[in-house]
Amino acid sequence: TRTTRTTRTTSTTSTTICPVATECGGCTTLDLSPADQRAQLKAQVERSTGLSIDEVVPSPASLGYRARLRLRPTATGALGLTRPRSHDVVTISHCPVAHPLINAVLAKLPPMPGFDGIELRTDGTRVVLCASSRPSHGPAKKTRKARRSSGPKRPSYDQLRTQLDALDLDALGLAGAAIDGARVQGDVLLSIPNDGDLSIRVSPNSFFQVNLAINTAIVQRVQRWVRAIKPARVLDLYAGIGNLSLGLAAQGIPLTLVESAPSAGADTRWTLKNSPVLRGAAEVEVKTADAGRYAAGDSFFDVALLDPPRGGAPDLIPHLLVTRPRALVYLSCNPRALGRDLGALRGQPWSVAQTVLFEMFPNTGHAEVLTLILRDDLQADADAILGEFTGSQRASP
Repeated sequence: TRTTRTTRTTSTTSTTICPVATECGGCTTLDLSPADQRAQLKAQVERSTGLSIDEVVPSPASLGYRARLRLRPTATGALGLTRPRSHDVVTISHCPVAHPLINAVLAKLPPMPGFDGIELRTDGTRVVLCASSRPSHGPAKKTRKARRSSGPKRPSYDQLRTQLDALDLDALGLAGAAIDGARVQGDVLLSIPNDGDLSIRVSPNSFFQVNLAINTAIVQRVQRWVRAIKPARVLDLYAGIGNLSLGLAAQGIPLTLVESAPSAGADTRWTLKNSPVLRGAAEVEVKTADAGRYAAGDSFFDVALLDPPRGGAPDLIPHLLVTRPRALVYLSCNPRALGRDLGALRGQPWSVAQTVLFEMFPNTGHAEVLTLILRDDLQADADAILGEFTGSQRASP
């Protein structure tokens, strides 16, 4: 999800850490020290957004942090990563940035021919294998006439499902296996740590952040800002599984969550119903809708959270400003899109109070940027809202 371009470098340092570093191309800054990586990323984000980064929050680990690893099988089923700007697969049995539990499974997996992709996911305790079939094979497309191909005949959806059903989960260290989001065997639901005692259910088709420790740091920062603003209601757009906002309900703040993915909405509703932390929580409304189509007046709120995909939230901020919210909190995986979207603040009585860069993806040029936007009549209260991070440099887009 999350990218800023960097200059690719290679050295004996990177190849010592990862033998395929020069072929994979995923960890473009592996040769740099952690401090130099963060300095380079900060400069790149500032250029892309036109904002000053007030703080950089480092990842607790630079290796072994990825809780999701997407793999592609070769024609023979060997698993690997695709080379940059190519469909060629670099086969691997270990990835230095993957979580140790994922690497333990990866080392034991048999060949997986015929699948479009294999994603290994962990919540830090268990690992689930989520496979995707070829586009013509999914359950809703089984009656579609197969496309002609000069290559070998592709396995049917049922054959791929049977292949997953034959896996020995215990021997591989897997909790469960799914195909195209549908359970095949075992337990395919993860419980992602959020903040405090709250964990959120994640089903095979639902998105969650790859760096669990940094995700928790982001959630804590968002919720601290929102609590200090004391809103009457929070609107969470592109809400996903409720990652940024569900903890606020436990603190008595009513919520409206808007998310288009049915699986994520179902996970949110399950967590609301079953989490002990959320028993007796404030009222929460979960809407299955396209957050990008939000129009002024669709919901009452005085603080809005935005966590859009890579394309950002073009033309959305003007709709949010119509009802004069007290604050917007924007989490971005694309600094260029963030800078573009914040252009809507020019000439308006809102300005950026703080911008924080979180090191979600060490050894890469990818960035996760959190921005607090306050209505100008609240700027006098900014230091109290920001907590211990007072006197921070503020910038308008």
